[in-house]
Amino acid sequence: MYFVVSYKYNTATDAEMDEADIKTVFKNHVRYLKQLYDDGKLYMAGPFAGMKDGIVVLETDSPEEASEIMSRDPALKSNLFSGTLYEWQVGFKR
Repeated sequence: MYFVVSYKYNTATDAEMDEADIKTVFKNHVRYLKQLYDDGKLYMAGPFAGMKDGIVVLETDSPEEASEIMSRDPALKSNLFSGTLYEWQVGFKR
């Protein structure tokens, strides 16, 4: 099953955090995504061009697993991003 997580940057949280903390959150977020990729759970991910918002595409066995993966993401846990999870019904795939 595929799931898309739509990430929205939270400017209000950004304003409350210092730059070092924001960099740490981003570093830990990327590290977490890399681990998911290595574990075969992350299909693809990245920001939209010129934006801080982005998407993550997960390949998991269940909606519960996708939700659990989201709940552990440092970017979401810090509230620097909000995330919305969608089950993706792939119509075409290379």
